[in-house]
Amino acid sequence: VVVENRILIRAPFHVVAGLFDYVLTIEPKMAFGTGHHETTCLMLQEMLQLDFGGKKVLDFGCGTGILAMMAAKLGATAIVAIDNDEWACRNTPENMEVNQITGIEVRLGNHSAILPHEQFHYILANINRNVILETLPVLRRALLPNGGLLVSGILATDVAVVQTAAQHEGLKAAGTQYKGNWAQITFYAP
Repeated sequence: VVVENRILIRAPFHVVAGLFDYVLTIEPKMAFGTGHHETTCLMLQEMLQLDFGGKKVLDFGCGTGILAMMAAKLGATAIVAIDNDEWACRNTPENMEVNQITGIEVRLGNHSAILPHEQFHYILANINRNVILETLPVLRRALLPNGGLLVSGILATDVAVVQTAAQHEGLKAAGTQYKGNWAQITFYAP
């Protein structure tokens, strides 16, 4: 999978053909996040537009760890990856090793795995509408001032519902992008 002609996402058995700014090797096994799904591509496209240098990042619903690893490649220095799926929490460290990425803390759990004192410059949540709506108060609390919340895993028809809920949490929508029937929204904390 090629994103914006800058990121190549490949399985270990695929040969790298061409020049890319970033190459991620993903062995998905039973975890979500190979880059083939529209929502993953949308998240990666948005991440390319942002400055992750020296930032603290939470990948909430990390799957294969693809977004956490991309944040590392973009310069993030403190990364937490959380998933409620045991397969994902096994697969993420394996993918980190293949990509020679260190410094990502992987946690098994749901929103309660976000520690009460933790705050992040960016939170990446490529999950689904219901989980996003349910966890918005926790994700909002975990954002530093001026921090960005990137959400996807939502259908284009659910954008207004998610935007309204985020506004109730004091978040401001900064942009929405679409691919097929799917959407990605970026919000910022005041």
